[in-house]
Amino acid sequence: MVMMIESLEGGGAEGFATALATALDRRRFYVTVCVTRRRGRVPDGLLRDAGIDVIHLERSSRLSVRPWMRLLRHLRRDGTDILHGHMFGSNAWAAVIGRLAGVPVVVATEHSWSYGGRPVRRLVDGYLIGRLATAFVAVSSSDARSMVEVEGVPPHKVRLIETALPRRESQNGNGDRFRREIGAGPDVALIAAVASLTKAKALDVLIRAVAVLTASMPAVRLVIAGDGPQRPALTSLIDDLGIADSVDLIGRRSDVPDILAACDAFALSSDNEGSPLAVIEAMDAGCAIVATEVGGVPDLLGKGRYGLLAPRRDPEALAGALLRVLDDRAFAERLGSSARRYAQSQHTLERAARRWEDLYGELAAGLSSNGAPF
Repeated sequence: MVMMIESLEGGGAEGFATALATALDRRRFYVTVCVTRRRGRVPDGLLRDAGIDVIHLERSSRLSVRPWMRLLRHLRRDGTDILHGHMFGSNAWAAVIGRLAGVPVVVATEHSWSYGGRPVRRLVDGYLIGRLATAFVAVSSSDARSMVEVEGVPPHKVRLIETALPRRESQNGNGDRFRREIGAGPDVALIAAVASLTKAKALDVLIRAVAVLTASMPAVRLVIAGDGPQRPALTSLIDDLGIADSVDLIGRRSDVPDILAACDAFALSSDNEGSPLAVIEAMDAGCAIVATEVGGVPDLLGKGRYGLLAPRRDPEALAGALLRVLDDRAFAERLGSSARRYAQSQHTLERAARRWEDLYGELAAGLSSNGAPF
């Protein structure tokens, strides 16, 4: 089988796709990963160390069509029986290239999007990917409903497999080390967010919530790990609100377990989400989580059993939920402990890999009995 994704760098989707490739049963699946875009450093060591072949197409833009011929030849030459795309671009190309190459099973996975605006996107999802792919997988029940109701994907094509932690064991971070690095003593109420700095993550709402909090809790501090196009706008907002001493944009980090171990609360302020990996990682770390009630987040947090929920785009409500966990440490510890137990029982990589293996097997068996793939 070939697993296809634009880049190995980025957020949760890229991390999970890489982890899934390494976790599949090698006795049943010979996996090759196809990375389609040219994006600076290519961190494929984990895959190669696991004995997984990696094809780099190095497409430089959306108009780079010629590199697809290399993948087409590979699929035909090797008799690939499963082609699995991750995220919109790879899903669309997998649907087309897979059918041209005669691949029996083509699977598309949408890791999350807002399902609003962009009619061309809805058209491609519903009437290209939705018709050509053997199965179109969502990571949350909310996304699965939107695929059918908003985009028009045939209901029998839609499947649900939630995201999982992209590692086999929990990682216990060194919170003291991170607090020393940023100069935050034990008296500082530390809030952490791990997110790309994009509009969809609505980090401006979280920053405004912290501005509200500082009025009643001066020793509060927010660290946001991640980078993206909204960094200048967020920096300006922080300055305009006069809270530069309370908010740090610390860029992309490789020590996320340390950050999670250091924080008193983990926050997610997104306008839309599927099954966000950052929240699952925070659950695994035992963080007290406050998140917006969007997409698959309420299901992930057990409708409030494993974290507090706040309406989207409401800084005051978000600040109130954060104050509740920061002001009641016993409550925060109970919330974090229950979240950790749930994540470690329901969102393991092994559990997710077995579900994917079952789906691949089911689709292949269905083709052999029914004949046509779609």
